[in-house]
Amino acid sequence: MVEVGKIGDKTLVLDGRYISIFRGGKLINRWAYMGYLLPDGKAYIYRRKVHIKELSGNTLTDYQIKIVLGAGDPIFTHARSAGEDIRFCYYPEEEMLSYWIEKYDPDAEEAIIWVKVPEIPANSEIEIFMYYGNPTVASASDGDATFEFFDDFETDLSKWEIVLDGGTIELSTLYAKQGKQSCRIYHAGTTASFDTYIRHDFGKVIDNIRADAYLLHSSPQGVMELGDGDVIIIGDDANHTNWRYRLGGTFYDSGIARDTGKWHEFSLARMGNTVKYWIDGVEVDTLSGNPAPSKLVFGGFWENNIETDLFVDIVRVRKYTEPEPSVSIGAEE
Repeated sequence: MVEVGKIGDKTLVLDGRYISIFRGGKLINRWAYMGYLLPDGKAYIYRRKVHIKELSGNTLTDYQIKIVLGAGDPIFTHARSAGEDIRFCYYPEEEMLSYWIEKYDPDAEEAIIWVKVPEIPANSEIEIFMYYGNPTVASASDGDATFEFFDDFETDLSKWEIVLDGGTIELSTLYAKQGKQSCRIYHAGTTASFDTYIRHDFGKVIDNIRADAYLLHSSPQGVMELGDGDVIIIGDDANHTNWRYRLGGTFYDSGIARDTGKWHEFSLARMGNTVKYWIDGVEVDTLSGNPAPSKLVFGGFWENNIETDLFVDIVRVRKYTEPEPSVSIGAEE
């Protein structure tokens, strides 16, 4: 620290990127006068280290880590109101990383951000770098660049094969978990059996992955499926009062009462012969089987003339291991 002058009873001190003001030896103010210049050609006032520790014993490549920021975090004071100026780098001020903001609420002081990290060596701890503090840059949040698969249904349905079988599949503004619209999958149930769904084909069997999506059941039934025939499935039909899930041909009861008209997050994961299920972030079961999923499906596949009215939003497929890496955030620099 270097004293650079006085103003009345205040002392100005130059400390790296900061000017600090002291009165009677006590710090009363501090601000940055220089920013961190990133490869996008923009400067950001604040930088923080993100500490990531690999816990599974495997080297992880292009792995999506979850950053959670809560009450009292300085980002809610220093970043823009929607987090538009948040950025990440693999090295200090080098190699910018893809990320997606799931939630950023400065009033509630809650934020969830996903970052795609090129490599996390087995049993090691690494650091990446988070930046913010630029009043003019546009958001770089990008779900497509961050996840293995992503759809927020804000543009079209071009990522999906659409099977109608007498039903209707459309972008709808009736409900939206995030943004302005979601995908509505509807069938009046006027035939004894029907298949009305959207399906994305990955073109290969996928392993060590997790699929998350928000579903809203306007009618009692509709499902999320990871697979095609040899399925991992979660959802419900009108004949039951709880959410159910399935592995192959066997159905299980989650013990969680189903409802309609509310968004719920449904999640499925496959790691070799292990299959896991979550509802609203709560793990409901771990099963052993040998599914070979290559497709992701949402819709209705039912009999007995029962209506399906299902809304789907914020679909994400990411890499998954257990235990997942731990993440902690350092102080502002």
